[in-house]
Amino acid sequence: MRKTTLVLIGIIAYLIVFFTLSFIKIQSFDVKVKVDNAVGIALDNKTLNFGTLPADNSAFKYIDLINNDNTKKYVYLTSKGKVKNWIVAEKNRFYLEPNSNKTIKVELFVPRDTENSEYYGKVKVIFIG
Repeated sequence: MRKTTLVLIGIIAYLIVFFTLSFIKIQSFDVKVKVDNAVGIALDNKTLNFGTLPADNSAFKYIDLINNDNTKKYVYLTSKGKVKNWIVAEKNRFYLEPNSNKTIKVELFVPRDTENSEYYGKVKVIFIG
């Protein structure tokens, strides 16, 4: 009886994980900024490379989000790494209609007392639905 219960619990847990993951898609963007006493522009459009910025300054980039499915998606953005608290997205929680796209402005603010160095992180876009 106990072995049957454990097997049944295992099957249910597997099904929950399988169906949950089939409804979630994650897109990840690398974030980089060099803090220095100059301004440098990064032309890389595959990552969120904000180039070189002095402390107490900001820069922005755009990311294109695409929903190729026939269902509406709930989308939210999160950030992590050293730049986690420096990132602000124009919209970070919204619905994306079926077969549509949206361009989102992502801005990075370098705090005033930041030491000159390179800083990295990630922005994750999570699509649910």
